[in-house]
Amino acid sequence: VDASGSRAIGKDDLAEVKTRGVVGGGQLILVPKEGDRILMPHSSSITPLVSELARVIEQLRSGEKLATSELDRLHCHTCGRRLPEVGGVCPFCLDRKTALLRVASYLGPHKARVAFLALAAAAGTAVGLVPPMLTRELVDGVLLNQRKLDFDARAWLLLLILFGLLGAQLLGWVGGYVHKRTSSWLGARIIMDLRNDLYRQIELAPIKFHDRREVGALMSRISNDAGTLNEFLIGGIPDLVLNVLKFIGIFAFTLSMNARLTLLVLVPMPLIWVWGGFTRKKMLPWHMRAWLAETKYWAKLAEVLFGIRVVKAFAAEERETEGFMKRSQRVHDLHVATNAENAKLGNTMGIITSAGGFMLWILGGLEVLDGKMTLGTLLAFQGYVGMLYGPLTWFGEFNGWITKALVGAARIFEILDARAEKYDDPSSTKLGRLEGRIKFDNVTFGYDPSRPVLKDFSLEVAPGEKIGIVGRSGAGKTTMINLVCRFYDPDSGSVSVDGVDLKDVRLEDLRSQIGIVLQDSFLFSGTIADNIRYAAPAATFADVMRAAKLANAHPFITRMHDGYDTEAGERGSHLSGGERQRVGIARAVLAEPRLLVLDEATSSLDVTTERQIQQAMRRLRRGRTTFVVAHRLGTVRDADRIVVIDHGRIVELGSWNELMSKEGVFYEMVKAQEAVEAPLES
Repeated sequence: VDASGSRAIGKDDLAEVKTRGVVGGGQLILVPKEGDRILMPHSSSITPLVSELARVIEQLRSGEKLATSELDRLHCHTCGRRLPEVGGVCPFCLDRKTALLRVASYLGPHKARVAFLALAAAAGTAVGLVPPMLTRELVDGVLLNQRKLDFDARAWLLLLILFGLLGAQLLGWVGGYVHKRTSSWLGARIIMDLRNDLYRQIELAPIKFHDRREVGALMSRISNDAGTLNEFLIGGIPDLVLNVLKFIGIFAFTLSMNARLTLLVLVPMPLIWVWGGFTRKKMLPWHMRAWLAETKYWAKLAEVLFGIRVVKAFAAEERETEGFMKRSQRVHDLHVATNAENAKLGNTMGIITSAGGFMLWILGGLEVLDGKMTLGTLLAFQGYVGMLYGPLTWFGEFNGWITKALVGAARIFEILDARAEKYDDPSSTKLGRLEGRIKFDNVTFGYDPSRPVLKDFSLEVAPGEKIGIVGRSGAGKTTMINLVCRFYDPDSGSVSVDGVDLKDVRLEDLRSQIGIVLQDSFLFSGTIADNIRYAAPAATFADVMRAAKLANAHPFITRMHDGYDTEAGERGSHLSGGERQRVGIARAVLAEPRLLVLDEATSSLDVTTERQIQQAMRRLRRGRTTFVVAHRLGTVRDADRIVVIDHGRIVELGSWNELMSKEGVFYEMVKAQEAVEAPLES
């Protein structure tokens, strides 16, 4: 629609479709092959939608394969409600029955202890029914002497009743102790099992899974959500059994004592259930807001700790502290507000249940005055009713508790249900010792399928060949390496090793024969020897030393006070960037890989060390297929072939001399880099 009215334009009549940002929004620009261009303004709130529309129109116009992206990850696709976190699970649409059964399945391996816990609960319930009956006998038989006993008989009866009450208290204490010990063991064991399952699943999840989630959010699920679920398993489910038993036992006792009053005190029950359902729906948004704030809180904490050097470099400690305190205050405020709302709704539940007690005193008192009921029976009945309303109130509050637990369960199950990489899938093709022949066959891939990074990418690499990979930032160099390591699968086309599609091979066989050195080698807490040995845990110290010598790491390691036993520190913080890189190279060497991947592996090294590393790499790559992603173009001078990538496609391919003689894209890149480095060297 333009200023003159409606106008239909065929996709074949368009020369270009693009977007442009302006203050407060943007414009969708349609450029016809003939006529004036059409500007369609829009607000900033729909900018992602308009950008996606422009991309889809452009794909249709150019005849490319249509791929759409998931734009709305903030709302549930079923009910439309806002999700507690981006791409999370909607608690409103969660199948509560299925979730409950799945949560309860964690009790399965511990059936004996669960049964013992149930028996202890049943025994405790039975003992709890005794005191009101003894109270009735105390009032009617001893104090009011309705049986017309003499003083000595009444005194003996009094002592028996008191000893009975004391015995009930002692048995209750023993039962409570046994219940607490058993539930404590179960709680510790179940939370261990749950966290182990979560950790294993997070480790086995593909890289794409981690791309979409913050570290702090995953930590929150392992710590907070697992704890919430554990509380429900140990407190909720046993208490559910206990309160059901209590209700049945007490109801039977009161029914035998006075059926009419028993039915009367149950009048508030429908209100209790209705109010419980209302409480659950009312509290759910509060719990969601609190959980979301706490997740952001942990995510920010993890982010700042990982980036503490940057914070200090820009003297941003006070700013970050102030921001953290604001997040902390928001978490505090939301928890206080949630608890206050829960208390308000819970106290209302107490008023509803107390109505039955008032009715009992009125009607029961009238029956006592009329001689139809003894005072002791009324007091015992009142005691049982008080015990009866405990389970009823608990059942009402159980809705709120189960809601909190099930939302936590949903967040945990989202992790547990994520597709894991199958390292040892028996149906996959087993690989022996790799020759190292790699083939990209018409590969198209994008981290978001709607925005491909590699497009119709084809390349064959011979065994033992060294391939240099160069290109501008964002061209697709690292993406190509990610596909070789099968961190991702292509959207179309195939990547094969020794003639076998990577999708069909056992991941363990593949990755155990790949050595990777990234631009910034990540080191774990532990000694330098431990970090080198990470690639081959069974390696001897002699093997570790040999790998360090090949990587030119041995000289600086032996100069350290503790040598190979020197602590690397968290993320290798005790070592310099160049030292970390050499340890990373030694780690890759120790694995004795058939495929060697160097992703700008020498970018953190000085020129002298880089030359030494290059000499070591020449020895190391003999008989191994090697991929070298390079920013310093001189790094790939001795490559058998150099792949020049631009916008996801190979624009040039050949040896250094061949590409330089063409005076094309690679030639221009080399000259541009030489022009930048020459003044620096001078």
